Amino acid sequence: MSRLATAERIAAAARIWRNEALRVAMLLALVAVAVSASGMLVRVDHLLFDVGQRLNWRPAATDEVLIVAIDEDSLDQLGHWPWPRDRHARLLRLLCAARPAAIGIDIAFSEPAGDRHTDRELAEALAACGNVV
Repeated sequence: MSRLATAERIAAAARIWRNEALRVAMLLALVAVAVSASGMLVRVDHLLFDVGQRLNWRPAATDEVLIVAIDEDSLDQLGHWPWPRDRHARLLRLLCAARPAAIGIDIAFSEPAGDRHTDRELAEALAACGNVV
């Protein structure tokens, strides 16, 4: 058998495989469209979500809202205002340990602290909680 005949056989086999691959791809696309149109994927998605929720069980949250305020008693116990940012970081870590749904802070930290370490500590505490606004 000559090299030309071998090359032609290889080319013919490649065309057959390419055509078969194209047919399979078209069939899979049609099946995907049919399954999507049937709504079956929505049911599967809901089922997978339910299973995920069962695996990631947490106790039910309460409707309670707790306000932690800086008042005169706080200032008497913890010192004059403004507090250093590492103090805010420690308080934030204590709050985060209670696993609240969210923490809102209404304090303007508009200027950098004199000590960059305290800025970094507060930033790390905020990032660790992840639910602070």
